[in-house]
Amino acid sequence: MRRLAPALALAAALLGAPGGTARAGEPVLADPDFGSWADGRPTAWRLETGAVTGEGKPSRVERGEEGGVALAGEASTGTWRMLAQTVAVPPGTTVRLRFEARARGLRLDPGQRQNAYVGLVERTGERLDVASLRVEAGFSETWAPCDVVARVRGDRVDVVAFLSTTGRLEARRLRLDVVPPEASFDLLVDHVDRYYSFLSLRGVAWRTHAASFRAAALAARTPEAFAAVAGRMLAALKDPHVWVRGPDGKTTVPGAGPVDPGFDARATAQRLVGVRAAGKAGFVGSAAPRVGYAAIGALPSDPEASKALLDAVASVLPTDGALVLDLRPCGGGDERVALALAGRLTDRPRVYARRRVRSGPGPDDFSPWKDAVLWPTGGTPFPGPVVVILGPACMSSGEGLAQMLAVLPQVTTVGRPTRGASGNPMPLDLPVGVTVSFSRWQDALPDGTLLEGHGVVPTVPVEGGEGDPPLRRAVELALDALNRRPAPGR
Repeated sequence: MRRLAPALALAAALLGAPGGTARAGEPVLADPDFGSWADGRPTAWRLETGAVTGEGKPSRVERGEEGGVALAGEASTGTWRMLAQTVAVPPGTTVRLRFEARARGLRLDPGQRQNAYVGLVERTGERLDVASLRVEAGFSETWAPCDVVARVRGDRVDVVAFLSTTGRLEARRLRLDVVPPEASFDLLVDHVDRYYSFLSLRGVAWRTHAASFRAAALAARTPEAFAAVAGRMLAALKDPHVWVRGPDGKTTVPGAGPVDPGFDARATAQRLVGVRAAGKAGFVGSAAPRVGYAAIGALPSDPEASKALLDAVASVLPTDGALVLDLRPCGGGDERVALALAGRLTDRPRVYARRRVRSGPGPDDFSPWKDAVLWPTGGTPFPGPVVVILGPACMSSGEGLAQMLAVLPQVTTVGRPTRGASGNPMPLDLPVGVTVSFSRWQDALPDGTLLEGHGVVPTVPVEGGEGDPPLRRAVELALDALNRRPAPGR
């Protein structure tokens, strides 16, 4: 295994800590218990503007009711403040932030951004490096232990707490330390036990199962060998949101079997008129007179790529016609893009899912269920009928889009059920040089049916086969709907 970089001797006085010294190589977090306050803020911590959502008052930063610190805001809050402290760490190491947290009354009001977290992040100049952000974002209403791990590329990391939604977030008893490579296996086992959202559903006696891999993991001499052992251990979870990535960037999904999407991109494109690419995420065209078609293969987070996709879909929305959306190849991506797309089809807010996050040490400890809401994105929504084709390769945020569309009254869904796999995974950076990701939340349909293993079931079931029966049926349904509503001017 790779050895830690030479240790740095960090003095508490260098960081403004109130006296005392640290062990060589250990990071020093000043005033981790938020005991020193002046001018309405903890003196060892910075207050920064994390988000602006309006012209209202700033969010509150207060002493916690039972120690620690609290961030709070309301629907009228316009400026959301982030609490931050920069800490020197041994270069190139993995650090762990442990603390207790709870949250009360969290609710996303119009115009707000859904952030409520405590965690670690690096900076590039004055800006946060979002790609390095590692956070705890699943909180219960009672105090629970939390554990955030980050592999730091440089020699500084920021400890941050941020809230930009209505409610109150409290944190206390913060501790920051370096995790050595030889602790990687125990760290992985502990994090799956603490944060994996489907332990009860999978029926795996996790600690007992993991113990059988301990000797092999500790004997691994390279990160690649460790990744192979971790993959064999995690395969028992049979979860497509569980993956292992080695230092070479190679990623494996050990528990996910192959799925036939029932979708042939080339054959489908040949059935269209005026086919053209929707960026790199799909293609669009005309499936029949007055029937636009869009196949969506992914929901890209890159702004240019997502704009290209959204613009392409908008270009095949006939003002007096119908739309066929093909989600069979959509394996996931950024759900914000799904919200932007589906938001063009709704005239009012609609609950499309319910979600909860692992928030405590027990396998059935979860945050309260929260409604996920689809909001109109502005302008006049598309008035025509929409037919959505579903299949088993549609998963993750692709299923989020399917959930959004399924609650719209003008939408008909056809095909086969989606994968039933939506886990909101978060990467865990192990000090051995391997990254593991696994599901952190449970997703449910609006009626409370768990999405995992169930999926979004189409209202018009159609099996695949020669000549693409799901696509043929979708076009038939779109034309039937148009024939029942005369074109404008008649």
